[in-house]
Parts: sequence; structure tokens; C-alpha cells
Amino acid sequence: MERTHLPFDAEYRLCRHPRRTLYTQYYSGGSARPGTASYGDVFTWVNENTLNYSRSIGKHSVSGLLGYSVQQSKSFNLSASASQGATDNITTLNAAASPTGASSSKSSWGLVSYFARLNYSYNDKYLLAATLRQDGSSRFGADKRYGLFPSVSAGWRISEESFMKNIAFISDLKLRASVGVVGNQSISDFGAQGLYSTGSNYLGKAGIALSAIPNPSLSWESTTQSDVGLDISLLNNRINLTADAYLKRTNALLLSVNLPTTTGFGSALQNVGNTQNKGLEFSIATQNIVGGAGGFTWSTAFNISFNRNKILSLSNNNADIIQTSADATFYGTAPQGLGRVGEPIGVFFGQRYRAGICHFRGSQSR
Repeated sequence: MERTHLPFDAEYRLCRHPRRTLYTQYYSGGSARPGTASYGDVFTWVNENTLNYSRSIGKHSVSGLLGYSVQQSKSFNLSASASQGATDNITTLNAAASPTGASSSKSSWGLVSYFARLNYSYNDKYLLAATLRQDGSSRFGADKRYGLFPSVSAGWRISEESFMKNIAFISDLKLRASVGVVGNQSISDFGAQGLYSTGSNYLGKAGIALSAIPNPSLSWESTTQSDVGLDISLLNNRINLTADAYLKRTNALLLSVNLPTTTGFGSALQNVGNTQNKGLEFSIATQNIVGGAGGFTWSTAFNISFNRNKILSLSNNNADIIQTSADATFYGTAPQGLGRVGEPIGVFFGQRYRAGICHFRGSQSR
């Protein structure tokens, strides 16, 4: 049997996010009555075209795919705020005596992809698959926008072998292995470009100043993962067990790095080094009671995983990277994470204290 078809997919999404907040005199604790209003649009379109081919000859089955896709996303946000509302009964900002601010912003990004996939199966027992894709993202430097990401996998359904036919309680037994590369572009839309910000006003005149330095060398972060796994189904698929061992290595890690104060900038996004993750994953799912249509059904599931990670290398001669987290503070001080070769990601160091009451020494204490 031989089949060829050419599907075409197009998707368009428009998301709107209107929001309005107005505090009454009771909640604001006086006549301030502050209020905000915001509106945002996110328009995304995706176009994907693929050519699919499949053929079966005896116990051999082959299928392939060639594809091309392009997508773009544009966003726009507008917000305004005011205070000194005239009355609680009017919930629009035009009733306020003191406008306190207004701002708007827009952003966009795009991605173009070329991909291919090949699958082979012999008697649904020996399985092979290979994929290759190239992605180009507008978020990176002009000469670094494209990344190539291959993968290959193999599977062996041991339960289909003749020596397994007499083992009735094993419904399915499959050994699998894979190795592949995936890319990461989860950064700001203009992370590689020099950015200018408003607000640098002087003598009542609007001013614009450089707020982020460009990095034309910014490129894809890539993760190579190797995985070996075993799937077992027992007692007519009522018990399903899965075990996996994996090794991940991330190259060209995307991270915001603190800069010397002499540069005039606090930090910059860079490809800073390589990290490693390795671990084990186990899961079990059971169907304890299987009821008929509308009957009582009881099933359980359990999973556990173990992971270890460490930094393998860092740019700038493996110098430590210090990152400050503004999301959590303690007594007004933001914690700092440390990136150091040989240590886990995001480790931080602190003073070691003895258990018990904290004792302080000062001019008024002994």
C-alpha cells in the first residue's frame, strides 16, 4: 500500500486582555479613589505545510514527512492610571481629577522552520525513527538566527518475539533508546538588540537613552538528551510500568550576566556556558477495578524521579556568575545566586548557624 498526501494548516489567534480596577473611597481610605485601566492585544498566526508519504511492503513499513512552517506574533498594550475620582458611581478614568500616568508598548517575534521525519518498522517489532529540523528565530543576532536540531530513536518490542509468546502475563514489553537535540529561544523578543528607553528627560524635554547593549553573537541554547527506557504492561494491560534513565547536556546556556559598573549597564543576556542533568524516572499505573458503562472504576498512578545537575563550564575563563533575585527579599536584601563550575545550578551560600536562640552583640547587648 502506498499513500501520499499534502495537508495545509493555517491557524489565527487573537487574544484580548481588557482590565479595569477602580478603588472606592472606602477601600482607598480617603478621597483619592485611584484607578487603572489597561488593554492588550496578542495576534498570532501560524502556517504549516507538509508532504506525507507512506508505503508498506510485506512486513516492512516506511513513512516520511517533509514540512515547512512559519509563525509570527504581535502584541500591543495600553494602560492609564488616575486618582482623585469624583464619585464611586462613575467607574471610568475621565471622572478623575488627576491623571497619574499613561503608557503603551508593542512587540513582535517570528519563527520559520524546516523539518523532515522518517519512520521505519519491521513487523511492528523493530522500530526506527529520525527527525531533522532547522529553526530560525528573530530573537537572535542576524547571523545566529538558525539552529539545526537532529534526533534519532529506536525501539524493540520484545513481547513480539517468539520466545515471549508463552509468557501470558506480559501484555507488552518494549525497550527503547533515543538521542536528540532541542533548541531554546525563551528570551525577550529583542534580547540580542540594543534597546532605548524613554524617561531620560531634561529641562522638561523628552529624552531617550540606551538601556540595553546589543549582543549580535547571541544564539540558540541547545540541549542534547540521551535516553534509555523500558515499558512493561502486565495482566492484559492492567499494570503499566515505565523506567527511564537520561542524560542531558545544555550548551550555550542563555543567562543574564551582571556587568561591571564601568559599562553603565547592570546586566546583559549572553550564552554563558554548559550544564548537565542526569537522572532516573519511574512510574506505575494500575487499573484496580474496571467498571462497565457507568460503573465504578478505580485506578492508581505513582511516579518518582531523581535528578542531579551541575555546571560544566562558564564563559570568561569559568569565572563565577552572581545573579540577584528581585522576587524574594529578606530584611530588604535580595538573595544572590551563584553560578560556579562543578556546583548545581542556582546554588547559594549562607552563614552556618548553631541551633538555638540567635544572640546579637552591640552597644546595648552583652
